[in-house]
Amino acid sequence: MAHVHRYTPSTYSNHGTYPINLARIDWCCTDHGMTRDELAREIDIAPASFEKVMAGEAGLTFNQLRKLAAFFGRGTLFFMEPGPVNEAKVHSPQFRTLSNQKPELSHRLVSLRISVD
Repeated sequence: MAHVHRYTPSTYSNHGTYPINLARIDWCCTDHGMTRDELAREIDIAPASFEKVMAGEAGLTFNQLRKLAAFFGRGTLFFMEPGPVNEAKVHSPQFRTLSNQKPELSHRLVSLRISVD
């Protein structure tokens, strides 16, 4: 079962110049099968600093936000948009298994799928 985040003010960080929807970051991590620490290392942010961002205690610079968006193959506005992710709009039905399940894919294949969607 998918990990679902409720959109609440505590999941929305506005400590930096750019408001960031933290639930969308967690959703992307889950969608890519990675942890927050793995993501932090991939986008060159110290895991402890990234945890402060995810706790709403710090924000991301625009360059960090751009790296995050590029890593997941999304635009920066995806992470600034309020509300939960609408999976029906995000995932194309062409990338489902015969039993209508989303297959387990590597980060590179997920990025390719996103660019095709």
